[in-house]
Amino acid sequence: MFLLISLATNSGELFMGYSLLAPLAWAPFATGAFTLIAELVPRRSWATGQTLFALWMWSVGGMWGPLIGGFIAQRWGLAALFATLFFGGFCFSVTLPVASRAGRPEVASRGPRDELRGIHGGMNFL
Repeated sequence: MFLLISLATNSGELFMGYSLLAPLAWAPFATGAFTLIAELVPRRSWATGQTLFALWMWSVGGMWGPLIGGFIAQRWGLAALFATLFFGGFCFSVTLPVASRAGRPEVASRGPRDELRGIHGGMNFL
């Protein structure tokens, strides 16, 4: 999404691109983030894990994100901002699954059906 938006040449393209593509990015992000929290945090601490995630994501991230993003946009332009967001998101999406499974062989050895059973308390969705 951010890579496509970084290619915008005027403010109209930027507005339309972000307006059309942002909802497509937030739905998988929110679903994946809370699923990852449920996978990484022990079951008895799920509420605490999700609360801490929400605190950092929407409070601390809501303060630092615009500050750093505004600096990048003023210094190098909006195309550089969205290109930075794309490459940062790509690097994070590649390294997080590897880092989250390191040192947890029981997670690495499970298949997708087992993960759904583990996350949702044994309910069989597949």
